Amino acid sequence: MPPAHDLRSLRLSKGLRQDDIGNRKDIVDVEKGRKMPGQRLIRRMATALEVPTDVVFAACQESVRRFQSEMASAVNAG
Repeated sequence: MPPAHDLRSLRLSKGLRQDDIGNRKDIVDVEKGRKMPGQRLIRRMATALEVPTDVVFAACQESVRRFQSEMASAVNAG
């Protein structure tokens, strides 16, 4: 399976809901790129998504990168 671009697309490609891979509030924050999950949550998500932890970590990093890029664009536009 090719790596997903971000956590949300990875989760959706598996047909899972946010509640299926962790605490919904935490998953919302991670998917929006507002925070990086800890090791425990990364392992839990990897198990639920049936992928290696490095795939989940990379997907979370991409979510954060997108959030930071959006914030930088908003600051530069404002």
